Amino acid sequence: MRDRCRRLIAMDVFIDEAGDLGFGERSSHTFVIAYVIPKQPELMRNSLKRLMKRLNQRNAWSISEFRFSGDRNDVRLKVFNAIKELQFDLGYVVIDKRLVRQQLRNNPPLLYRYLVVNSVITALVSNFDLKELKLVVDKSLTKESQKPFDDYARNKLSWRQVVENQKDMPRLEVKHLDSRSDVCLQMADYCSGAAFVKFERGDATYFNSLRGRIKFRNSWGDITW
Repeated sequence: MRDRCRRLIAMDVFIDEAGDLGFGERSSHTFVIAYVIPKQPELMRNSLKRLMKRLNQRNAWSISEFRFSGDRNDVRLKVFNAIKELQFDLGYVVIDKRLVRQQLRNNPPLLYRYLVVNSVITALVSNFDLKELKLVVDKSLTKESQKPFDDYARNKLSWRQVVENQKDMPRLEVKHLDSRSDVCLQMADYCSGAAFVKFERGDATYFNSLRGRIKFRNSWGDITW
């Protein structure tokens, strides 16, 4: 039985994805969601901002955002080297899109919120005693899709926490932000990108540096971690 006297915690979780939810010939074969749980979000922000400032000053660059898919390899290596000093837990959802049912293929917003919300909230509620939860999601959904996402998150958290675990409902805040507005989201982008190139292209160069941080793993299909 879990210890019911554990300290209640407030938690910020930063979520980003790599790949796409299309199913055409040119679509990705895999879809990856990464969620980063910093021990102290402000310390992570400060550390990554200092790194960005150093890179710009020493190399006469003008980096305004860390973005895995767009950054040079030498920038990526410096970011992953800096990540070694940061304190955070990391979770992944990785799916082989061939296993997605037709009903979900026809409704990408529903598939997206199921993959993100169900997987992330189930992992968090099962492992932490939450009093406050802030989900910060990369702003990929349309405005029309954001409210269903937020409602689904609230209902899922209520079900897992209150109905199944018979605990008080945590205070929930969901934010949909452009990654340029929060460097912690950029960190989630790097983590999702590292996993995507491993599972989509077989290149584990960057992913290997994150293995020791992975606390939660969920996958559909024949995914070799």
